[in-house]
Amino acid sequence: MIIAAILIHLEDGGPIFYGQWRTGLYGMPIRIWKLRSMHPSAEAEGARWASQRDPRTTRLGRWLRLMRLDELPQLPIALKGDMSLIGPGPSVPNSRWSWNGAFPTTAAPLDPPRPLRLGPGGLPLQRQRRG
Repeated sequence: MIIAAILIHLEDGGPIFYGQWRTGLYGMPIRIWKLRSMHPSAEAEGARWASQRDPRTTRLGRWLRLMRLDELPQLPIALKGDMSLIGPGPSVPNSRWSWNGAFPTTAAPLDPPRPLRLGPGGLPLQRQRRG
């Protein structure tokens, strides 16, 4: 992970980690961290799902996502007990899932509380939709 962190910083000089609030166990907010795989300005126009060959993804980021190494910073969160190593991914607050298209839609209330520990895996991981 140290080598990846150095390479991320050398690639474009931006931050190494990307943090985001998610809805965790029983609806409690948790902060997850990932190795940054997109350009620092990737969400300048708002958050959106990554697509195959997403132009916001860095060259190194494509490789990190392919090998799932961008998820490594979540290991301490799982060891602490706030997440599981395996399970559905924690939801982004104020988004709901449109299961027909498997893409989130915004402007909805928080997801209902889930009585299970959430993991880094989710629908995109299960369907291999990583940019």
